[in-house]
Amino acid sequence: MKTVTPDPGAEVAAFAYYLPQFYPLELNSTWWGEGFTEWNSVLRAHRGWRSPESTLTAPSELGFYDLRAPHTRERQGELAALAGLSALCVYHYYSAGSRLLPEVEDAIMADGKPDFPFFFGWANHDWTLAWKGRPQDVIVKQEYDEHLNDDHITRIVDSFADSRYFMVNGRHVVLVYNPLQVPEYLAVFRKWRQFAASRGYGLYLVGAAARLGVPAAEAAGLDCWVQGTGETFAVPSRVAQARASLRTPARALRHYRHRDRFFPYSELLDKLNKDYFRYPEGTIPLVISGWNNTGRRTRRASYTDVTPGGLSEAIRRAVAVAPPQGEGDGARRLVAINAWNEWGEGMTLEPSVQWGRQMIEACARSLGHVT
Repeated sequence: MKTVTPDPGAEVAAFAYYLPQFYPLELNSTWWGEGFTEWNSVLRAHRGWRSPESTLTAPSELGFYDLRAPHTRERQGELAALAGLSALCVYHYYSAGSRLLPEVEDAIMADGKPDFPFFFGWANHDWTLAWKGRPQDVIVKQEYDEHLNDDHITRIVDSFADSRYFMVNGRHVVLVYNPLQVPEYLAVFRKWRQFAASRGYGLYLVGAAARLGVPAAEAAGLDCWVQGTGETFAVPSRVAQARASLRTPARALRHYRHRDRFFPYSELLDKLNKDYFRYPEGTIPLVISGWNNTGRRTRRASYTDVTPGGLSEAIRRAVAVAPPQGEGDGARRLVAINAWNEWGEGMTLEPSVQWGRQMIEACARSLGHVT
């Protein structure tokens, strides 16, 4: 990858991924139990000795919320503003004409809450039983139907009329989680751009790079990539393995039974920084706000030891390498944060029992804002 020197005059704009899965859904009730939401994963993580208590967290001032409630989303917007974020990337689920989690998305558009910039990220992936260690068992298959491409892009472009919708260089941002998995993706994305233009809008397409080795953004029909975790969580370091060997006998037994893996946050940060320069030119750098998937994978879980200071350092490093997206006065140096409210995997900026608002304050300091 060619090294890009960031333009110090370009505005830094950080966005965080936003999950809408915090309300009961019939599909989840069928597969995981009546009334299941992401909060069940959080509660599950706190049962037993599956990972150190210091790496676990739970919500504080927002509580175990239901995102259908407008006042909750409004508070999230206020907190995101305090964190110095510029937008939330709201996950959008669409499979061959079916919208899998429509209620929160519809509520955001209907009631104007949160009063905060957002854009949609199409999470085009299968829903599987990976949480139960059975990734081969598919609950919902991500389907593509070329005859419904118009329906899909129409739904997305309709949201562009909302004054909150986030833009780069006057173009509306849309993220695609697995762009290379879309059949005939070059033709599809070209048609999307043409349709948006016919409605008077420009489209800024961002692809999530799930792994290293993706082609240049232009060759994929995109404006840019956003960095993925790649092989960041592939193998625990020797330091981490050594620390594991120093555990008490009881914890060593639990480690043997569950094969959990500890990744020091400082090492994850170094790995992400090194990997960044292996992505195509113009890639948006990624910050991981934490990690603990014990609630989803009771066995073979992995976790890290993020602190507000560590998060602050991660954001500063990302800002330092972030290239400008767009041109001229409308250019922005984007930074992605994973995530705002991924409570089921310990990736969150929201106020927690463990840290209160310290993650929000750390984010604001690193982005040059004052809480």
